[in-house]
Amino acid sequence: MKVAGTKPDNNVKNVGERMYAAISGVKQVKRSKLLFWIRSAYRRGDNGNNSPDLGMPKRDYKMMIDSDGSHIQLYNDEKDMGKSQNLKDTEPDKTAELMNELEDCCQSSS
Repeated sequence: MKVAGTKPDNNVKNVGERMYAAISGVKQVKRSKLLFWIRSAYRRGDNGNNSPDLGMPKRDYKMMIDSDGSHIQLYNDEKDMGKSQNLKDTEPDKTAELMNELEDCCQSSS
């Protein structure tokens, strides 16, 4: 908000983190919370393809999933930037770990 020169709406719950110091180059700041996104229900993907509703990057991995729990996708962005190899079945422990964290993020933002 500071970067945009606006003030927060006190009626809106803010679950984000203040990253102005990092964005402006004042100091290096690491996130203490996970970053995740929720895609608008009005945007149904490119060229008729199903784009995931929820996504969360964590270190080298990125978890993407539809809001109903279907179409689970797990990728290692360090090794597979093109997201050609879904690791949900070959790395079940990592899939479960990120699923739990994504669920926690979604619950804390609602």
